[in-house]
Amino acid sequence: MKTAREVLTDQMEAPPLRDVPLEAHIEFYFRRPKAHFKKGELKQDAPKFVTKMPDVDNCVKFVLDALQPNVVSNDKLITKVVAEKKWCPTDTAERTMIELHVME
Repeated sequence: MKTAREVLTDQMEAPPLRDVPLEAHIEFYFRRPKAHFKKGELKQDAPKFVTKMPDVDNCVKFVLDALQPNVVSNDKLITKVVAEKKWCPTDTAERTMIELHVME
């Protein structure tokens, strides 16, 4: 959690968001296992969706907790969450993309 908070703080370009309702769009990217490939190519029967652990709700909870207090003053400000687990498009590192939008 400490490392996640430090990374988020470094990427934040403004003071923490306070007293505004927020919508969070979160994409969790996971690297495909080697079993999904044959001779360097993605197998036809490789799964399209990430159904492995961790559960998406646990990933969301971790992110919302990590946003506090340096990005969002309190996660109670988040009124809507759209989250998805995806496969990395290439052999890139696993990552999480987070977009916050002020609700109007």
